Amino acid sequence: KITTMSEPTKVLIVGTGDAANGLAHMYSLFGNKNDGAMYELFAAEPLQYSMKTKMPEFLHKTGVPIVDFDEAILTADILILSIPAGILASFITKHFNHVKPSAIWIDATNCGVNECADFKYALEKCHMESFRN
Repeated sequence: KITTMSEPTKVLIVGTGDAANGLAHMYSLFGNKNDGAMYELFAAEPLQYSMKTKMPEFLHKTGVPIVDFDEAILTADILILSIPAGILASFITKHFNHVKPSAIWIDATNCGVNECADFKYALEKCHMESFRN
């Protein structure tokens, strides 16, 4: 599929924590949000159904909407993974087949104090390979 100027590239920030907040703030400051924008940025929380509180409409005060994860993962052209590094492998295993085959995956995860599993490591754990190192 080729994205045209009338059809913005859909960018999903997976997660709604501090790193996602930072990405959304950068977009709100520097992103092209004029008519005919090249990118449509939205966020979704993959653990939204296990959370007891209702998700807000927007990611902090950025204007970046928080949308339903199950719908967003099906339509995203680019996924920015902003989730804890320790759950990367389980996230990939659970959701890989729901993502467009042409989607671009970006690892923006945070490493914990005693662990640091990057996207390449998570793919290897899932017996998959990345296209580039």
